[in-house]
Amino acid sequence: MKAESRSLKLINHWSNDIISNDIRPIGEIQAIILPRISHKHIQVHLVTKVPQGPPGPTGPVGPSGRIGPVGPKGSRGVRGLPGAGHRGERGYPGPPGMPGPMGQRGSDGIPGLVVFPDAKTMYAVALEGLVAYRSDDKKLYFRDNVTWRPIRITRCGDGIIDRELNEECDDGNDNDHDDCVGCRKANCGDNVRRRGVEECDGRDFGGKSCANWRPGMVGTLLCSRNCRILYHRCRRPRR
Repeated sequence: MKAESRSLKLINHWSNDIISNDIRPIGEIQAIILPRISHKHIQVHLVTKVPQGPPGPTGPVGPSGRIGPVGPKGSRGVRGLPGAGHRGERGYPGPPGMPGPMGQRGSDGIPGLVVFPDAKTMYAVALEGLVAYRSDDKKLYFRDNVTWRPIRITRCGDGIIDRELNEECDDGNDNDHDDCVGCRKANCGDNVRRRGVEECDGRDFGGKSCANWRPGMVGTLLCSRNCRILYHRCRRPRR
C-alpha cells in the first residue's frame, strides 16, 4: 500500500486566507519566513494527502443545449462523378396543348387547279376563275361568276362514252352506216341505213330507185317498218 504524504498549509487566522499551500512533504521544508505577519494570526495545519482512488462510474448524459445560430455558408465543393444508374422507361405522352391563336389571312393567290373530294366541298368555294378536279366523278370544273360549270373535253366520235351527254355508244369514227350512229345505237327508224343490215331507213334507200327493181320502172320507193324496200308504187312509164 502506498504511504500517505503530508503537506504544510499556512492560514491567516484573522482573515481565513490561505497564505501558503505547500504540498511538499514536511521533511523537505527547512524554514518558512513570513515577514510582516504576526505569529498570532498564523495557524499551521498539517494536511494529510490521501492517495487518489480509482475513477468513479460515468454519470448520466446531461440535457442537450440550445441549438446555436446557423454558421456562414461554406464554399462550393468539388463536382462529383456522374452516376451510373440505368435510364428510366419512357413516360406516357402528355395531353394535347391548347390551340394557338388564328394567324392573319394571307394575300389572295392566283386561281389554279384544286382537287375536291366531292360536290359539297367544291360548291362551298366561290372563288371566281378557279379550276377544280373532283375525285369522285373524275371530271374538271370551272367556277364562273355564277356557279361551277363542268368542262366538256369529250365529243362524239372520240371513242369515250360520255353518259352525261347521253351517249349510248362511241366507236371512235364518223361512219354513219355502222352500229353506232351519232353516238346512238343504230336501229330501224333512225333515218340512217345500216349497211348490210337494213335495205332502207326513212328516205335513205342507199341510192336505189324503182329502176333497180325492174329496168324501166318509175315511181316512188317506200321503206317498211322493218327497214325493207317496198316496190308497190313502182310502175312502167306511160307511152
